[in-house]
Amino acid sequence: MNLSILFFALFLTCQTVAASPLYVSIELPEESSLLVLTEDGAVHLAPLDTGHEGADKDQVGFANPKISEDKTMAGWLSLYPSCCTSYPIPLEVVLQQNGKVITKFRGNGLPIWQWGFRGASSQIALRQSSTHGSTPDHYELRDIKTGKLLSEFDPVEQGTLQGAPEWALGLE
Repeated sequence: MNLSILFFALFLTCQTVAASPLYVSIELPEESSLLVLTEDGAVHLAPLDTGHEGADKDQVGFANPKISEDKTMAGWLSLYPSCCTSYPIPLEVVLQQNGKVITKFRGNGLPIWQWGFRGASSQIALRQSSTHGSTPDHYELRDIKTGKLLSEFDPVEQGTLQGAPEWALGLE
């Protein structure tokens, strides 16, 4: 057998082994647990962020799970207790790849009510606002790898997306 063919076959085998399985579904059987399933049949239990000082700092649930368009990432909102509401609030977007949490986003600190993948799964968009009151919505576009804020948008009038950039649309 030709040595170059052998190396090429070995390269292709390594590439196949190194390729991560794609995400196929996310199940939220209850607010406090989240299951992420991959094409190879693996089931990953999403981790709760716990162990912080003070019980009100520990994550209590999950919401709004999504899989990226290319199926290489899964993400969800992490719910935390709030002193001022009778329900937990979504304070963080968590992203998972290859069965491991790769990054977390908190935006500007307000609850994150909507989020979505953008830019072929290289970015995420967030919609944030307060739990009650007249604080206007705040939108952010962030790079997943670096966490860098790429763009932000604050509507002139609450409840309208007039003049909103394309990446902010669809988060309502």
